[in-house]
Amino acid sequence: MCNKPMMTSSPPHSQPSLAQNVVLDFLSAWTRFIRLLHILYIPSHRKSYSSYTCTMPPTRRRGGNTAATRSNQATLSFGSKSRVTKPSAAPTTRSQKAKDLDLIDASRSNTPSVDDVSEAEQVSVTATEPSQPHVAELAVRQQARAEIEQPRSEEDAKAEKITERQLQQYWKKEEAKRQGPRVHQEGLDLREKILRNFDLSSQYGPCIGIARLKRWRRAHTLGLNPPLEVLAVLLKPDEDTKQRAYIDELMS
Repeated sequence: MCNKPMMTSSPPHSQPSLAQNVVLDFLSAWTRFIRLLHILYIPSHRKSYSSYTCTMPPTRRRGGNTAATRSNQATLSFGSKSRVTKPSAAPTTRSQKAKDLDLIDASRSNTPSVDDVSEAEQVSVTATEPSQPHVAELAVRQQARAEIEQPRSEEDAKAEKITERQLQQYWKKEEAKRQGPRVHQEGLDLREKILRNFDLSSQYGPCIGIARLKRWRRAHTLGLNPPLEVLAVLLKPDEDTKQRAYIDELMS
């Protein structure tokens, strides 16, 4: 028994449904509508374009000044008559300058010179010290007075035995530590040099607002080993010895 190939038969042509008919009718009607618009739109577009081109203004003439341009458009003239210049003063003549110079010479001749002024009329300007001491000076004096009134210690006894020669030797050692000489100290005595050097020694604490004697004893109490030569200068009764640091005077 032989196997025969199976033949598939094509399905019969189906009839279009109602929905397909509606779509086809809509497409045909839309196509006719588009054609109608195309037929009606092109002549009207050409007509409007032709009217638009006809109503365009003519091109502007670039050369010459016509009567219409003169009447309708304002123009700027750059001639010599319409030049704008900055206002300037009228030039002075030679005679006016000569008059001014004569007036200046006359005023100079009338003013007295420095040599004509008598010595009585010259006011001497001298540096006057204030009648009352500064508040910081009063505070430092009070601190120094309180330190002097304290009982004598062993360091005070040692400092009182220091002689003038020992002070000079101490200062020579201090000068040997420096690489260059000190400036602006030519008019100072030995005691003031030693005290100012102590003022600028920052290892003993600040020197502003405190008496020199109190600063020395504070450094000694803290174990900073301040030099006895400074204490010797401070304990010796001398009117020129100041308890206030020089830098404190400059700051205030």
